[in-house]
Amino acid sequence: MPPHIPDSHLTSRQAVNRVRLLLEDAGHIVEEVSGTSDFGEDLRVTFGAKNKRTPYTVAIQVKGGRSHRRKYGYCVRVGKHGDNWAETNIPVACVVHDPDVDGLFWTNASRELHHAKLTMTGLSSLRIPGDARLDEETLPEFVGEMRGYIDGSRGIDRAVEELCGVRVGPRDYVAYAPNIHGEQMVFIQRWEAERSLLLHVDLDWQPIEITREDLLLPGTDEHRRRMPHETLRNTPLIGDIILDVNEAIWIMSCFMNSEWHSPRRDS
Repeated sequence: MPPHIPDSHLTSRQAVNRVRLLLEDAGHIVEEVSGTSDFGEDLRVTFGAKNKRTPYTVAIQVKGGRSHRRKYGYCVRVGKHGDNWAETNIPVACVVHDPDVDGLFWTNASRELHHAKLTMTGLSSLRIPGDARLDEETLPEFVGEMRGYIDGSRGIDRAVEELCGVRVGPRDYVAYAPNIHGEQMVFIQRWEAERSLLLHVDLDWQPIEITREDLLLPGTDEHRRRMPHETLRNTPLIGDIILDVNEAIWIMSCFMNSEWHSPRRDS
């Protein structure tokens, strides 16, 4: 008996294809992300203008089906992608395909989640108004909104350069946060670099090269070996640097986000 193709797969493919065709017909470059990954994106789009490639790239999460419909419009669950979508410097748009009207509806997920983070309001789902259509007529507004958001993020990169004295490239992933004591931290992932950079005001902004494997969380065998004293059993560590728990969680989210934003290399 041949394998059954679930309706959810067909609905998802129909939605992704609708978005892809809309963007490609308008002259934008669309790359579909492998279905085996779960980084919260289905498409990566580089905008075109006058038959030329621009330096603006965005990611799109596409949802299809009636389950996302609400009285006010549409809803997309954020799930585990909230921090990534909020902090990324490749912004993420969520697009819903409603098969009953064969229409696309969208929101700038990165803008919504970043604002929620700044105002310390939890946001488990994104509300998309019923009039937020994405079609041939409104596509220029979509492109303008996402390009404007990228330009704002680049302003953050310049501020980090002035703060730390470290040059930030146009494709580098950058995250900034104060810890609970108000001490500033910066995480930088160079484009296609093997190691990330951690900068901390207490370390005089000296860049420290780190990898995900350097981050030791309490409870692991390596952590117990490196931190044998009982008083330090619950203390995270990265390299030789002692962290508090919130710093460790933030750094882990940065690793996850920069992995999501970086191109996957062939093995």
